[in-house]
Amino acid sequence: MGQIATRAWLRARLHALDAERHVRIHDLVKPGSQDLRMLFARHEGRDVVLANDTSVGVGHAPLSAADRLASIPGLVDAFVSGCIEPF
Repeated sequence: MGQIATRAWLRARLHALDAERHVRIHDLVKPGSQDLRMLFARHEGRDVVLANDTSVGVGHAPLSAADRLASIPGLVDAFVSGCIEPF
């Protein structure tokens, strides 16, 4: 599900990028904490909708040279909008 959403986001915003050929996505899903699992178990079968969006995180450290370059404000937006040419 995460890979499908990520590739859809990339296709919608980076038209020159082939999200299938040019991008490698590694996703990792692990069980939540014991407390969180107990909370969801207590509400199982009830008409209560629970969400835990704080357990989702994306990132990697330390930043690579490419990450540091991409973090320059406006660079990615300028590239995507066609204001600058690819490297």
